[in-house]
Amino acid sequence: GWSLLQVTGTGWSQTEGDPDPGSLEITNVGGFDGYSWGRTCVAVSELTQYSFSYNLKKDGNSVQYPILISWIDWYELPNCAGSESIHALYEWVPFPSVPADVWETHQRGTTTSMAGAVSAMVVLGMDHPAAGLATLYFDHVVLASDPTLFLDGFETGDVTLWSASVP
Repeated sequence: GWSLLQVTGTGWSQTEGDPDPGSLEITNVGGFDGYSWGRTCVAVSELTQYSFSYNLKKDGNSVQYPILISWIDWYELPNCAGSESIHALYEWVPFPSVPADVWETHQRGTTTSMAGAVSAMVVLGMDHPAAGLATLYFDHVVLASDPTLFLDGFETGDVTLWSASVP
């Protein structure tokens, strides 16, 4: 369900991935100045808190000038049509700050969808110069309305399934 804009690579890597092989690949081999990104539209509920995160890896052969970007836009109609909101949880990170050839998790935080929102566009990619190879891999992209870590009663004070002893 991802569409690719100004991406000169395949758009999908079958070998890269975290936790498993298979990831969104965003590659720019130079020749134009601007954005290269992947985006997908998902259904959401209005006035609902969502957490946003993804795993990221920069290819070690990438030039150091590009900038990692990501954001979410809320839409009032299905399939990301109609009026949109301003970018939520916008991330803008210079490439030298992204470790090469190592997967890392970007916890973007939480945001509340706008009133009337029924869909959201998730955008991942880079802003780059006109010259130089740059590649990012994205995996385990999460936009979740229930970021609950425990589903065993712990949050409500029921500790019957928990123990302080070490096996």
